[in-house]
Amino acid sequence: IEDAIRFADGGSTVKLLAGVTLSETYVNEKSLTLDLNGKTLSTALADGSTTNHLYAIQNNAELTITDSSDAKDGKISARGNFNYGTLTLEAGTIEAIDGNGGYAVRNYAGSFTMNGGTIATTLEDDHQVDNGGYDATTVRVDEGATFTMNGGELNNICDYTCAIDNYGTTTVKGGKATSVHSTVSNYGTMTINGGSFTCNGLEGITAHALVVWDGSTTTINNGTFDGKDNYNGFNVCAEAGANVE
Repeated sequence: IEDAIRFADGGSTVKLLAGVTLSETYVNEKSLTLDLNGKTLSTALADGSTTNHLYAIQNNAELTITDSSDAKDGKISARGNFNYGTLTLEAGTIEAIDGNGGYAVRNYAGSFTMNGGTIATTLEDDHQVDNGGYDATTVRVDEGATFTMNGGELNNICDYTCAIDNYGTTTVKGGKATSVHSTVSNYGTMTINGGSFTCNGLEGITAHALVVWDGSTTTINNGTFDGKDNYNGFNVCAEAGANVE
């Protein structure tokens, strides 16, 4: 797969014909479409680790991920993926498989648009609570980055991370987000025009559907919010100093 991508012209589509395991993180420097075609793109374990996998893709340019198979069951299965450029998910699944950290998608500085597909965490590791570590995060948006969710599904099963962890600018127009811990955590600027946000909750775990923090700005025009109110959670929880309309 590395050679297929390396020698592809800008604007090309690279289609997986079989499952593949990357031995190093692929760094994308061109305009490219990756067609998962119902296959799995996975990564090896990091050197010296028995638990941490490599990140699959670092996108520095323009990357579209799609799946032309009928079942749409192709996936990227790794510790996560980084975006510094323009990333679009049309179909397929991106999953963070480690229980001790990682980001299915971490949007550092670019723009990420989700039109369909699924982004998920798949392993929750309780020992991280004891040693100060963190579970994997589904989508994190850093300061200066943008995330637009038009459709698809976010599913976070981890106790101490969120489906969307926003420090930048996020707009949600549709789709579905579920989590065990608070589903959306906003420290930046967020506009919600639609979609559903559900926190399933576990006993003893704060379970807000949407939590907004001091200094953040959140505008809600539409959408459905379902927090787990019997576990110290609310549909919308606003900290003092948050700006919510």
